[in-house]
Amino acid sequence: MRYPFFIAFLSINFFFIKGYAQTIVSGGIYSDTHWTKDKSPYKIISKVVVFDGASLYIHAGVEVIVSKDVTIEIRGDIKAEGTWAEKIIIKGDTSNHCQNFWKGIIFIGTQGQLGYGNQGNFNYCNISDASTLFDFDIAYHGPYIIKNCGLSYNHQVHEDGGWGGVFFDNCTISHNYTGISSFQFGGSTKNCIIEYNDIGVYGGDSIINCIVRNNTSVGINSADYINHCEISNNPVGVRNWFIGDAFFENNNIHDNVVGLIVDEYFPGHQVSNNIFCNNIDYNIVSTTFNNASFPNCCWCSTDENFIRSKIYDGYNDISLGLVNFLPFKDSCNTNEDGQSIQQVLCYPNPLKMGQELFIKSANTNFSFYMFDTYGRKILLNVQYLNSVYTLIPQINGIGIYYLSAYDFIKQKSNTFVILVN
Repeated sequence: MRYPFFIAFLSINFFFIKGYAQTIVSGGIYSDTHWTKDKSPYKIISKVVVFDGASLYIHAGVEVIVSKDVTIEIRGDIKAEGTWAEKIIIKGDTSNHCQNFWKGIIFIGTQGQLGYGNQGNFNYCNISDASTLFDFDIAYHGPYIIKNCGLSYNHQVHEDGGWGGVFFDNCTISHNYTGISSFQFGGSTKNCIIEYNDIGVYGGDSIINCIVRNNTSVGINSADYINHCEISNNPVGVRNWFIGDAFFENNNIHDNVVGLIVDEYFPGHQVSNNIFCNNIDYNIVSTTFNNASFPNCCWCSTDENFIRSKIYDGYNDISLGLVNFLPFKDSCNTNEDGQSIQQVLCYPNPLKMGQELFIKSANTNFSFYMFDTYGRKILLNVQYLNSVYTLIPQINGIGIYYLSAYDFIKQKSNTFVILVN
């Protein structure tokens, strides 16, 4: 009879200690302030304002719980620096994810030179449950940098773009209504996975080396610069207006219902070297009376009649312009020298902590995945220039790691064993 009583006593004491560690936050922050793991979780119960001249530092391993309809307003600056092993968690005070639970983080421009200030940095953070997670509408002190973050279950990830630019790098953006939106003052989204949103991208400036998949409405709805992206399993892969200096090259658009909808097209764009394959209804649908041209692309066929049958244009509706697809590539392998996936060169190996890893290959069809011996995925920052992939793995310890290079055209992979010392 005494044993159950002892268990109950331990449970009550644990609850008491956990509650004691909680830090309640509200009101103004007027000087440099550090939120540390030993005082976590931090529960924000009403609006918080970081005033001009003050910095809020959120340290690795901290959990921030935000009450309903609360806003975090940044007039000074915020630095949230987690690590791969100890991420910062910022979420709504709710047991279930909710896209509009708390208002979000709003940046306010105050004193100082426009475009300078580095007002917001977020690294290794998982942030969820906001209405507008980052509001940059009147943000003047960028650049604003969001790296290695998971941004999920928000109504929209951001509003507008701050002066100095907004930069998303190596993030997973998922289960939002809208993922990436337009950047008023420039910015980019690189090396990100954008999936399971209603709209993956709505008006982003530059989308580079991203995977855009499984969004319920459209993968990318307008972007000025789309390069080296894999866009798949969306009702519409890309919907775009090819005006100004649009750049749309080196992308793989496959297994969508419609690959690309062209709402407007004027000559003079860089729109070649794309892959359009296995899109269910059409690879391209034109909705404009202007002619459009997508030369030097691969269509997974050399039969011109078949290629034409997967394009909806003036041949289907005389009110529309025509889409030119000539000349086209005979092969979807963008590697011109015939190099196989087994011949890619990976160096250095062994690799030192913090060192860059290089993959030499003219094949631009590779996606890379890295795992430790426990099967845990390692975040990779991937760049491609002059036939060399540069990989920056987020590794926290020495040991053996497995790097998979996956050719998404040939659907073959090759695995390298990487020793880190």
